[in-house]
Amino acid sequence: LFQDTYISLVAGMFKCELATYIFYSSLGITIWNTILISLGYILFDNLNVLEGIYGKYKMLILIAFSVSIIVIFMRKLLLKKR
Repeated sequence: LFQDTYISLVAGMFKCELATYIFYSSLGITIWNTILISLGYILFDNLNVLEGIYGKYKMLILIAFSVSIIVIFMRKLLLKKR
């Protein structure tokens, strides 16, 4: 999913240690999968509704993530110039 693909970029930007990254990534993946599996089980009969909701929020998350990355890079550039 989204966070699994791009979170490594953020971890690399902040020079996160590999063991710490693996621990928190595994924890996040476990929580995220538990939530999605539970929602899928509960909303099995209304899967179209779930897909529509997820589709809407996926784009918002992508936009928020992109803006965050831009802000982080701009901040780093501005701090470097000082």
